[in-house]
Amino acid sequence: MRIIAKRLTLRGFTVREHLDLAPEFGERFRGWLRDGSIVYDETVIDGLAAAPAALTDLVRGRYTGKTVVRLGVGGERDADR
Repeated sequence: MRIIAKRLTLRGFTVREHLDLAPEFGERFRGWLRDGSIVYDETVIDGLAAAPAALTDLVRGRYTGKTVVRLGVGGERDADR
């Protein structure tokens, strides 16, 4: 009820409203990644054969952040291993 009493307003925005700032944001964001100000979780699963289990684990909440299935390492294909 405090929200109503204080007459707060919540307003969202979309990226499309600020496309003019994309180049500046890109430069800043890359800098933050380089200097470690921003970190992210990434899980890499090796091989297409592991993809079904990885999907199951993803749905069950085992991973956080980005999940990637790596299909080849160093130019090799899964079938060649």
